[in-house]
Amino acid sequence: MSPEASWATIAAYAADQLGEVAAGRGPKRHPNVEAAYSLYKGAIGAMGLNNHQYLVQYTQWTSAPDGRRAALEPNLVPYHLEAEISHWVLWHHPDDCHGKGGDVDDPSAEFLLVEEILRQEGCAPRADEAIIFQNHPSMRSVPTIAHSHVFFRPTNDERGRRLTTTLGTLREAWRARSPFDIPAGYERGEKLPPPAAAAGASANEHLLWSPGVLRSTVQTAAVIFFAWRQASRHPTTELYLRRLVEWWSSRLLSQAAAWQWWGALSLLSSSCCVIQLLLNSLSLGCAGFNTVLGPVRPAFLALTVIAQYHSVQVGLAARHLHVPMAVATAALSWSLTLAPELVYLYTM
Repeated sequence: MSPEASWATIAAYAADQLGEVAAGRGPKRHPNVEAAYSLYKGAIGAMGLNNHQYLVQYTQWTSAPDGRRAALEPNLVPYHLEAEISHWVLWHHPDDCHGKGGDVDDPSAEFLLVEEILRQEGCAPRADEAIIFQNHPSMRSVPTIAHSHVFFRPTNDERGRRLTTTLGTLREAWRARSPFDIPAGYERGEKLPPPAAAAGASANEHLLWSPGVLRSTVQTAAVIFFAWRQASRHPTTELYLRRLVEWWSSRLLSQAAAWQWWGALSLLSSSCCVIQLLLNSLSLGCAGFNTVLGPVRPAFLALTVIAQYHSVQVGLAARHLHVPMAVATAALSWSLTLAPELVYLYTM
């Protein structure tokens, strides 16, 4: 485990990042925070977001004096620091930053911007109370959004205490709106409950255990089954339903068609999680399928259950059920259907 980084350690790192890294020095994250970072990435992936999209959506942007948007936010995954030091990030909105890639436009102006933001909030830091630097390009975890790391160590006097109060107010406001948080002290190895996504984020994940998803799935399946039974009692609708069943049965008895149906339904039931993972692995960004399809996922889950049940009935009635192939098809179908849950549990 790395020791707590001191103010002198941070200052030396800010002056010569590559040299400090080569010498094995510089601030590092506590193992608790590294584990929490993996949990965070899994949580936002289930929300249909990547790091870039999450930050743009949940950061509280303010207008800088030059009209461009910026934000001073607590670092979600801070370095392992001495207790009196806090780790923040000065973000620049990607649509407003004119630098190349993730470079800030004017590194020398970063302190002035931090000073202006905190002055509006109640108390600006003095020069000896802050260290600000931008990571070397090879060490940026979010290279698509220009940002600087900001470290505060308020002095032990009246003004320093006002700065501490101002930072505390900003942190609490950030915790109130952020779907993900690391408890204070967790980054220093204190024994605390592991961080987790807030209730709002849990609902947005649309997992089976997310609020309302399982109940909605069961209710949808019941409604479909009841509607089918009621419709089959009327001669006209019963005729159309019989033709639909015959058509569907003929499709199901063709194994190739069965694979296509289960693949399509399962992908929709997973909010296209598998397609999402493929796009991310190819560095094509986040397609946001969960944002669009997540709310209707219970309907597709219900349809998958009913369709699987009906396929078994058709196979048994026609005596064409090939057990090994049926098991393989069902395994593929449910692996795709439950892909979001599997990804979430893997990241846990």
